[in-house]
Amino acid sequence: MTQESQANLADTYKQLNEAEKQAANLEKMLDNFESKIEAILKEAQDITTTKQEETPTVEAAEDAQDKQ
Repeated sequence: MTQESQANLADTYKQLNEAEKQAANLEKMLDNFESKIEAILKEAQDITTTKQEETPTVEAAEDAQDKQ
């Protein structure tokens, strides 16, 4: 193996290690992003559920109107 091919091999190995570090970092960022989206969706679902519980049904509104 020539010095040039050894240098190319070493450089390629170094680039591969750097790419693996970047991929691991991207995976961490993606997991963090996914967690934030799940939290936002849960909060939105909780808000929707609360509003549905607070909003009277048509029947309840008619009953209230009949009592007046």
